[in-house]
Amino acid sequence: MSAACAHCGSREHVRVVAVREGQDVWACRAHARKLAAPVDDQLAALAYFQSQRRRTR
Repeated sequence: MSAACAHCGSREHVRVVAVREGQDVWACRAHARKLAAPVDDQLAALAYFQSQRRRTR
């Protein structure tokens, strides 16, 4: 996976936590809350779901 945390650049345990300006925002466990989209953001929820599906394939 080539995604990296938008805050620190880590590539360990990253996931999509938001979508901003049409781009997925990836975050490591330590920075997920800081970078996360609001709970009711459906676009971020869809991006997160799709990122998890890509991991399992």
